[in-house]
Amino acid sequence: MKGKTICKTLGLVLLALLILVVLYVVYVFASYHRVGDQSLSVMHCSSRDAVSMEDAVETGAVYRVSSANAGFGAYSADYSFFMDGGTESRAWSEERLTKNLSEISAFLTEQSPDFLLAQEVDIGSTRSYQVDERPYL
Repeated sequence: MKGKTICKTLGLVLLALLILVVLYVVYVFASYHRVGDQSLSVMHCSSRDAVSMEDAVETGAVYRVSSANAGFGAYSADYSFFMDGGTESRAWSEERLTKNLSEISAFLTEQSPDFLLAQEVDIGSTRSYQVDERPYL
């Protein structure tokens, strides 16, 4: 009799944990949304309000600005990220990660931007095998 009570209690605890996990997964997927495209505008200030800075950009000059989503180095043509409806949540291997980062770096170097705005660049993350991705960019 005592064994049945322990088994029932254990079963109820496991069922409660399973329900919590399922509720959390439902919450994550239900609350996930992508931010739409944003419009940016440049604000101008008068020369009297401007702050003098060493190595500041020159007005009237043409600059090349690039933005890149490094995708934490995992994204290749056959990668499917779980938040985009796929199954993956981390890079497949450290070797593939560094290969992808090298290719991203080569492409961005080819673009020769004066300014680079990069996102999803990991520093010490489990999904990217603790690789500091900043040197690649």
